[in-house]
Amino acid sequence: MNKSGFYIGALVVIAGLVMLISPEQSIKIVVIVLGAGSVLTGLFDIISVRSLSEDLLFKKTALIRGLASIVIGLLAISLPLAFAETVLKIMLYSLAVYLIISAIGEFILLIKLPEDSSMKKSFLLEAVGFIALAVILFILPANFGKVIVRILGLLLMLGGAGYAYYSWKTAVPLAEVVDIRDADDESATEQTDSE
Repeated sequence: MNKSGFYIGALVVIAGLVMLISPEQSIKIVVIVLGAGSVLTGLFDIISVRSLSEDLLFKKTALIRGLASIVIGLLAISLPLAFAETVLKIMLYSLAVYLIISAIGEFILLIKLPEDSSMKKSFLLEAVGFIALAVILFILPANFGKVIVRILGLLLMLGGAGYAYYSWKTAVPLAEVVDIRDADDESATEQTDSE
């Protein structure tokens, strides 16, 4: 059995169960995780992305985007923990707006990147992902959002259970211990036995 794969699958099942049982708390966790990701993205933009192009607009956009990411991320981490439901809704909408603005920034960075840059595909995927997340965040505060969280929880449970089962069934059995000797070793053993 592939233990790590099995345990990962089991953890995904537990995460799905939590989403299914308590969608409100799951939404808070999502906001906090997105906030942490936003802080890391901001730091990455300030430290690494700015050096990808010499264009002044590119550097300014990366810096502004990085600083905004850090501020929004810190707010997303701290506010849901400190205040009630209203702040959570405001934070969800703020994160959604931030993601749309960030996607626009990604498209600007994408345009200004040198043609031979290997980061173009990454920037495009990130921008599309930001827009998809923004749409989900706009939907979450409504009652319909809880239904979506529960459906995602159920899908996570099914996917995690499938992954755990797959890891358990496709495990490579341990090889049996086989006594392998060199031909030289056998002749030496036979000589010592005959003496």
